[in-house]
Amino acid sequence: MLEIIKEIDYACFQWLQNHVRGIGLDQVFIFLRDPIHLKWAYGGLAVGLLLRFKQKALPAIAFLGGAMGFADLTSSRVFKPLFHRLRPCQDILWTNKNWHALVDCGGGFSFTSSHAATNMAASVFLALLLQPYWGKKANLFLGWGFLVGFSQIIVGLHYPVDVLGGFIIGAFWAIALHYAYLRLPKKFLLH
Repeated sequence: MLEIIKEIDYACFQWLQNHVRGIGLDQVFIFLRDPIHLKWAYGGLAVGLLLRFKQKALPAIAFLGGAMGFADLTSSRVFKPLFHRLRPCQDILWTNKNWHALVDCGGGFSFTSSHAATNMAASVFLALLLQPYWGKKANLFLGWGFLVGFSQIIVGLHYPVDVLGGFIIGAFWAIALHYAYLRLPKKFLLH
């Protein structure tokens, strides 16, 4: 069963590399997954929440940070050391084909994608948090999390299953921390 999943994962990765990469969007994917750009985006979001909700935003921002932090820790400290899966940019299967990643390969293992986990945690938490104010428009945050995770595949740092695993971890922590956030006394909530 695991071999079949691995074969499908490799086939999906190769298809995406052959059909999505190089169609003029490579720089967009590089930009989307860049940690510096993500820090600015989340910093801007935090400032926006503070401007809109004043002090009431502080607990929400703390729980958002908690969801992202727990997602990152689960991915990087539990799953990666447990599975020791090589990144595509380290895997001889791809490097022997004169294939290369679009960004620095870095170190560490591939399963699960910490980028996908932390950004999906933020996306799900923000969608849940802002749904009372924005309605269905708050679900646009989910698209953000998806795009950041997808970009990890396109730039060559993760396989699709790595990103999917990161999405699951991120969504889990977002839902758990949002549930905990809603248990705070009402005077600390945005609503």
